[in-house]
Amino acid sequence: MDIRQDRLSTVQEALAKPQEFVSDHPVPSVFVVFGVGLGVGLVLGSLLADRPWHTPPSNTRMAVNMAEKLGRQVLDAINSVLPESLTKHCG
Repeated sequence: MDIRQDRLSTVQEALAKPQEFVSDHPVPSVFVVFGVGLGVGLVLGSLLADRPWHTPPSNTRMAVNMAEKLGRQVLDAINSVLPESLTKHCG
């Protein structure tokens, strides 16, 4: 029974450290999680995509259009969650 209590306290201490860090540093924590999510999304997207990242020269304009569309979608998504006071600075 004593071993279970030791393990439980060890787990509770391990869970408390990240929670404490996040409460002490909320903005950097959000950026780290955003970056990790973005990285995971890019990796999964590239693994699941039918086309490779490098597009042949004949499809360059199409790739540019797709990139511009994606950029607009990302900005729209960010603007939809930002407060209005910050939205005016994001264009």
